[in-house]
Amino acid sequence: MFTKKSFSKMFKSAVAYAVASAVAVSALSILASVTNSGFSDSLISVAKADNRFPFIPPLHLQMVSPEIKASLKLTTPVKLGKIRFGSKFRKINYQQFNSKFALVEGDILVLINSILNPDLADTPTGKDVYARWPGGIVPFKIDPNMKNQQRVSDAIKAWEASTPIRFIAANNSHKDFVKFIDTSDGCWSSIGMVGGEQNVNLESGCSTGNAIHEIGHTVGLWHEHSRNDRDSFINVYWNNIIVDKKHNFNKKEDSGFEGDDIGVYDYESIMHYGSYAFSLNGQATILRKDGTTVSGQRNNFTLADIGKIRAMYKNYIHGDCVGINYNSLQLKFVNNRWTIVDSGNHYAFSFDSTQKNEAEDSLNILRKYKITKSCFVGRPGPSMEYLLTIGDIAPQGNLISNEDCIHFNNANVVVQILDNGNHYRIVSDNSIMADFGNKREEAYRAFRVIKDYKLTEQCFVGRPGPSFKYWKR
Repeated sequence: MFTKKSFSKMFKSAVAYAVASAVAVSALSILASVTNSGFSDSLISVAKADNRFPFIPPLHLQMVSPEIKASLKLTTPVKLGKIRFGSKFRKINYQQFNSKFALVEGDILVLINSILNPDLADTPTGKDVYARWPGGIVPFKIDPNMKNQQRVSDAIKAWEASTPIRFIAANNSHKDFVKFIDTSDGCWSSIGMVGGEQNVNLESGCSTGNAIHEIGHTVGLWHEHSRNDRDSFINVYWNNIIVDKKHNFNKKEDSGFEGDDIGVYDYESIMHYGSYAFSLNGQATILRKDGTTVSGQRNNFTLADIGKIRAMYKNYIHGDCVGINYNSLQLKFVNNRWTIVDSGNHYAFSFDSTQKNEAEDSLNILRKYKITKSCFVGRPGPSMEYLLTIGDIAPQGNLISNEDCIHFNNANVVVQILDNGNHYRIVSDNSIMADFGNKREEAYRAFRVIKDYKLTEQCFVGRPGPSFKYWKR
């Protein structure tokens, strides 16, 4: 027999169930519309299995990026450790991911040994706390068992189209390389070049945009929300964050990491968390200062993203250059040496007292090709020198009679790695063009100079033992 009270209770329960079901259906519909932005419904099963969440996962969980899936499933306790940068130690909050790595900021791996044994660990030093890839070149492999490898190919194309980063197929001679895999949950990677084989994991729910994001970490980018200046741009709502995931919202300096913020704060950065990342209750965890949401888009780079990458790698690609006014160059005999100087008597090039003819020929080359910059890879004692003319391009043409030049096929230029990665040289069609010994970074920077300036000729004044060398396109 139904009483008025019991009927009312049943009615309210039915209404609540109907509303919850409608919300779930509506949420799934919305989810389907955002799948192309890198979101995934794979977290629904995670939420159902986790007693912190209701059986019907709220919208903010269904729309979360798969980048934080690994962190959501992680049940290891949050620990406080320390990490070393040069002679300095910083505190770090982390969760152990496996026997080799800790996980921070949701999808960033840090070598656990650098935390557990900071006195012994091979940890980064200085402001650029994680190593850049020499020459901005990232050797890579794709696990042959990886599903939908096109995601990786498309992400690499996006990186090469918009940034100075370049990717080459890794071979057995590469000591340090990236391997793309999909053997674990979520999307995750390490910051910068950590040494040896380093994995970028892209589970089936990770989109091309997620792959672009993870490569961003691999080349050295942190999450935008962890910038040290973030409090001027966003509010973090700590009470809305899952308790054991709050450490993912620390600023970089509070998480134990060194390094300066690069460029301007960018709400639409492909490296920014969305407003509902790690939400406990369906409320925003991050909002702009004006109260509006952050999209956490994973479609492509912003102009600010591109600018940051260029700034990060400015001193890791090509060489450093000194300006020259070709119109004012003169040849003078100074301190028993023939010296080419500019109008301010700054030394540009120097020759032995017996090399006057070679000095005159070199001065003629600088004038004829209208050289405006003299550039170096590796100083002091540069391993490569090259010249640029008006417009920051390499000299070209045959403006000097009887030039002594060797032609090579630019398409066939490679960095040859010898002696288990301890000897580097640049070759073209098996002809040795330059030898760098153990200077890997200089070898890759010189390689980028040859490729990016489209060089096809190596020229000399005075052989053997040339006193002046230059390259032409």
